[in-house]
Amino acid sequence: MSHPSRSSTHPTSSCEGGQNSSTTNPFSRDETHYELDFQQRQESSHTGDIGNTECDCDRLLMLPTPDEHGHNVKLAVQRPWKPCIGPWLREIGACILVIASFATTLAILVIEDGKPLEQWSWRIGPTAVVAFISAITKSSLLFAVSEVIGQLKWHHYEGRTRPVTHLQTFDNAGRGPLGAIVLLWNYHLLSPRGALTAIVVVASLFLDPFMQLVFAFPPQSRLDASGTGTFQTTQVYDPMGNIYDPHHYGPLSLDSKLQYAIMAAAGGQTTPTELSCSTGNCTWPSVTTLGVCSSCTNVTLRLNTTCPQPTSADLLQCEYAFPYGLSLQGVAFTPRGSNSRHLTRWNSTANSVVTPFESLTKWIPIALLTDFNAIQIPTAPDAHNDQDYLNILGRPIGWQCTFTFCEKVYENVTTVNGAVTLPTPTEEILYPRANITPFGDMQMFYVLGKDPNSSSGTNYTINSMDYFSLTQYFLEFFSYSYIADGVSGIDDTSWYGDYFVVPNLGFELGDAPDLGKTMQSMAAGMTEVIRNSRNGTANTAQVFQTKVYIEVRWGWLALPLTVMVISVLLVASMVIQRNRSNLPVWKNSMLAVLLYSVAGWRPTTGVLKGPSALKNEAQGILVTLSRDQEELEFARK
Repeated sequence: MSHPSRSSTHPTSSCEGGQNSSTTNPFSRDETHYELDFQQRQESSHTGDIGNTECDCDRLLMLPTPDEHGHNVKLAVQRPWKPCIGPWLREIGACILVIASFATTLAILVIEDGKPLEQWSWRIGPTAVVAFISAITKSSLLFAVSEVIGQLKWHHYEGRTRPVTHLQTFDNAGRGPLGAIVLLWNYHLLSPRGALTAIVVVASLFLDPFMQLVFAFPPQSRLDASGTGTFQTTQVYDPMGNIYDPHHYGPLSLDSKLQYAIMAAAGGQTTPTELSCSTGNCTWPSVTTLGVCSSCTNVTLRLNTTCPQPTSADLLQCEYAFPYGLSLQGVAFTPRGSNSRHLTRWNSTANSVVTPFESLTKWIPIALLTDFNAIQIPTAPDAHNDQDYLNILGRPIGWQCTFTFCEKVYENVTTVNGAVTLPTPTEEILYPRANITPFGDMQMFYVLGKDPNSSSGTNYTINSMDYFSLTQYFLEFFSYSYIADGVSGIDDTSWYGDYFVVPNLGFELGDAPDLGKTMQSMAAGMTEVIRNSRNGTANTAQVFQTKVYIEVRWGWLALPLTVMVISVLLVASMVIQRNRSNLPVWKNSMLAVLLYSVAGWRPTTGVLKGPSALKNEAQGILVTLSRDQEELEFARK
């Protein structure tokens, strides 16, 4: 913008960006103040005393100094060797605040990274603290960048012809992301620094979410030296310290906990794993214990099934010959006074293993508890005649199973938040090695090992009376038949002359969907009881404490750090350019627009009402900002 005449207008500026305007402009300061200020500047220029000026921009609009011949000459500007930072003190201060606040954030992140969240002592969380500091960083950064954009719009016209509408574009860019996007899209080639500042303004939208994403709070388990955890194992099974008496043993003498484990597994239940862990998070890398193992083979395809013609209208019968000569029967009969058939659902027979009168090593080659044969016959809800029942009886499921004492090795037993994970153990069958009587004739123990021909390795010791009682329990347990509607059949007496006392769970075993898995569950339950018996040894665990930790994800700091560095460099570039340019530091001040009119332009339509009218009027106007120190104005081209 220009003035009506150079003699009546002497604009000045200061390093702080303040404006001294013309006396003819209706928005100018009063005449007296201007003339006094102008007179002082002229006296300084004529006397050569330029020390009272704040920086070069104060001398741009001084009148030429007459030489000794009376000709006006321009006053030579002696630039200081340091940049004039006066007009940019606030922006420099904002940059210092940006750097300080970002450094504070970094210090908090470095100190708190990897620490438990529970040790944070402030009432507000670390995320809120960083968000508060981030807000200071962002506000200071945008203040400095908006002032840079404001100054760049004046540099955009310095010595160049540009559309006057570019002023509005730069002004909008300093107000928010939408204006910055317009500047970046339209003028990124005309003003590279302006495009860079626009990028900073747009990127500032993402500063807050990026700073929030710096934090993560994962739960982590770490070793806790103060915690305790035990998993019991045993090499000895002597639950009650029974005295050796070959005439007083049997199912009723068996440990009640072991009986419960057997019956629970038959009913489809599992015996819970017993261990202790003070924190709920423990690990046992490897534990070895005495246990019970089972092995079942489905021999259905090897059964020889024969169903002879019925000799009675009330009885249908089939016989199932197993390999090695053993056989079982299945029937469908009609009880007296009934009109319905009753079908065998389960039938099994177990072999006698050992007697208490002989050495274990003379009877069996392995530490066998029982072996039995069994058949399962499915239900017959749709059977209506004899042929239907014969068809069902002709499709049995045959099994051969064994139970033995064995060594079990569990690798990596864990409990996480109280939930126990017991891996499938590796199993090795044990063999009888010797009989020992450590207390004379008071007690007798069987010694078992993995190698029957060597005494090396771990020895496992079992009270002979408990061994006998367990084998007799299994002998009765797997020597039952069960027929639908509660009809069961057994031999009247056991092999040693007493009546059977073990409950008949044929109705449960007959319904087992996979008898092999049921027997494995039974063996696992018995192992739990044996390893937790009174002779057990506690194995110490690696105890972990699960806590929520502060984790800093440093990668999310890339954008905030980049934006901060670019902003500081932009302010630095403006300070340096201030020392190389005659252009005053006006930044976002609107006084420059008021005080420097566009020479040669008058509104074509009178008073311009509204933004659209202003924009339409300015569409075709190209202006340049003169570089002449004596004639600083906007000139229409």
